Amino acid sequence: MNQIDTFMPASVDNRRVWAQIDLDALVNNYIVSRDYIHSHNPNTPAVAVIKADSYGHGIGPCARALYKAGCRHFAVASAEEGVAIRQALADLATEPASVLILGYTNPEYAALLHNYNLTQTLFSPEYARDLQACAKAAGITLAVHVKVDTGMHRIGFPAFTPEQAAETVDAICALTERCDAFDVRGLFTHLSDADCGNFCYEQWQRFLLVKQGLEARGKCPPVCHACNSPGCMRYPETYLDGVRLGALLFGVTPPIPPEVDRDPDCNLFPADALRPVMRLQTRIIQIHKVAAGEPVGYGALYRSDRDRMVATLSAGYADGWLRAYADTDVTVHTASGDMTARMVGRICMDLCMIDVTDLPCRVGDVVTLFGNDVQSLSSLAKHAGSIAYEIPCLVTARVPRIYDQE
Repeated sequence: MNQIDTFMPASVDNRRVWAQIDLDALVNNYIVSRDYIHSHNPNTPAVAVIKADSYGHGIGPCARALYKAGCRHFAVASAEEGVAIRQALADLATEPASVLILGYTNPEYAALLHNYNLTQTLFSPEYARDLQACAKAAGITLAVHVKVDTGMHRIGFPAFTPEQAAETVDAICALTERCDAFDVRGLFTHLSDADCGNFCYEQWQRFLLVKQGLEARGKCPPVCHACNSPGCMRYPETYLDGVRLGALLFGVTPPIPPEVDRDPDCNLFPADALRPVMRLQTRIIQIHKVAAGEPVGYGALYRSDRDRMVATLSAGYADGWLRAYADTDVTVHTASGDMTARMVGRICMDLCMIDVTDLPCRVGDVVTLFGNDVQSLSSLAKHAGSIAYEIPCLVTARVPRIYDQE
């Protein structure tokens, strides 16, 4: 049987859909956020949270760009992501950078944590016991931070009541005294509603009970952190020894309702200085006439009210352009300028359609699905009943990332 040659010459541009990543915009957003933090507390470092493949933007290139911009603190969800950062920075690390794993690592991978100088989160006495045993067996010491659950009810040592906070203080003190395979460097929590409510104030008080209890016993770790991106925008008291920046790095500002309290010392975050980092783009591959009354797409849910011109785009939900984004606007880059077009019909697995009636477009024109401005993700998320952070994370692996700077 003859072999089919699937080699594609480097000179051939076969991009049917792609994510354009502006690393200069990423650096700009880091600097804007870092400088805002420093305007309140000059000694608080910005921690770049680049989990989930850097929110879908590519962990290696983003880590390198942020490191070159001066970032020396990173956080991720898994050991695999931590290793990816170390590998990406292997030829750059003239100064040490910390990498905190916010989630679970199998205790049997204790040696990997040590070999790649990764800081592991301890979130329960049971997990600490198992990780300690594996570290002891390997003859190594691990850097760790302790997570306190102040209201997420997700992971962490519980501190939902003063009594639980006192028990957690006892547990952490016992941990520092008995677990000689750990170098306990940090204590942290996560604010669950800093972008939409005021429960974060109660969480902050719960965290302080643990922090102050440890300080009273001389056992508080040197690095304490609680603040995330929305907390950065409204609650500088929580900055402490680090602010974990996720969404802000990628140009997403959580839409904080006006009725939500702000700290009196908190100036409005300069959201207008942020820039979008990802543009999801595709191209027109066909244009055809749809007669009045004819359906478009699966389910025949959309029917043309008059004769219209419809263009087919080479992107669909298998690329991360979800069915929930139907009936939204996209930007067509025509020879006569940028023009807005509306999605019509259901979005398919690999294709979707837009109404280009009266638009001077042609086959081959590039279409931006999102990313023309910093509001596009928030607008798309509102339409889909989602959150802006989720959208770039869902852009799938088959979509190539094209970097504007590296």
